[in-house]
Amino acid sequence: MLFLSLFPFFSSNLSAQNLKVGVVDTEKIYSSYKKAQNTQKSFQAERKAKQEELAKKQGELQRMKEEYEGKKSRLRESEKKDYEVKIADKEKEIREFTRQTNAYLLRKNQALTQERLKEISDTISAYAQENKIDLVIDKKYTPYFSLTLTISDKIIEKLNSQKKGGIQ
Repeated sequence: MLFLSLFPFFSSNLSAQNLKVGVVDTEKIYSSYKKAQNTQKSFQAERKAKQEELAKKQGELQRMKEEYEGKKSRLRESEKKDYEVKIADKEKEIREFTRQTNAYLLRKNQALTQERLKEISDTISAYAQENKIDLVIDKKYTPYFSLTLTISDKIIEKLNSQKKGGIQ
């Protein structure tokens, strides 16, 4: 009974409040943000350089194996053992390089992505404050909204017009 008597009080307070809402598409904003695009291009170039370094190491290993196979029948046991140790060491080096490189690239990509997402979040907050928007929701969490509430293009414009030092 108490619940029923309080309901009209809450509903009148909610309807009296003019809540201004904005909807953003964070994925669209991120993919349209020039600084994020440049960051990804730079990251991909570094990733490619690491792949080329790995390919070089794998080529060295392959040459070592081929050299060993070509000489194997003429080598003494101690020389065979030396080759096998060198090959095993190179394989270990490649595994360690791959492990470290993958971990490094994962951490770096996560850090760079988080930096760009923070810039996007800060820009959304600044835009919302400037335009007196009470609530901003990402479209992926909203089953329906009026397209008139979308502010993504304005956020993209604001982000891409910023100077390199950060938010204007």
